[in-house]
This record gives sequence, structure tokens and C-alpha cells, in this order.
Amino acid sequence: MLISTPYMDEAARCSRIGFLNRGRLIAEGPPPAIKARLAGRVADLRGGPRRLVEAALKQNPDVRGVQVLGDRLHLRLAAQASEVALGRIRQAVLASGGQVEWVRAVEPGLEDAFVELLEEQA
Repeated sequence: MLISTPYMDEAARCSRIGFLNRGRLIAEGPPPAIKARLAGRVADLRGGPRRLVEAALKQNPDVRGVQVLGDRLHLRLAAQASEVALGRIRQAVLASGGQVEWVRAVEPGLEDAFVELLEEQA
């Protein structure tokens, strides 16, 4: 059965998925294998003021992408979300005048993997 959906939560229920970009297949396989491409490279941060923190993160070389998710910022990182990398991110936000409640590594989602694949294609 073939299903087409823009909803990643629906795609995550499938046993095998494929991502298309401009009519080309850019990745395919089981959802866990596709998410594994970003293993250890995704983190969430809660802090404020949001605009200041977001601006500081977008200028940080450790951070490849920032997305607002409710009361936190969702980060795709350039390298492993080690304590050292997360500490550098925290220090950069503090140095910009922002505050950090917490920053922690999280499991990557299919949307994270899709965005990363699109950026690799660019």
C-alpha cells in the first residue's frame, strides 16, 4: 500500500517511508533508520526573552536550525549534543543577555531528519 502524507506523525506509523524533494527520492527506509541520521544532534532549550535567545542561537556555529515549539526552542545541532556543546550554547545565550532555564538533548523526529535532508540538497 502506498500512502502520501505531509504529516510526519502519520508517516512515523509506516514500516517504510520515502522523502521526496522536487520529484526526487532523497531518503527511504524505516522511520527509526531515517531519524538515526540525526541521533544525538537535536536539543531543546527553554529560556528568554525568546527573540533575544533565538537571535543568539541563530548566530551560534553549534546550531544549524532553530524552531519554536510551544514554550521551548527546538535545535538541530552541527555536532553531537555533548555536555560541552550544550554548555557552549548556554554560555552564548547568557553572553547575549538571555536566560536559560534548561537545555537538553532530545530524540530527533522525522521532521528534523526531513529538514536536514532538504538542507543537504540545497
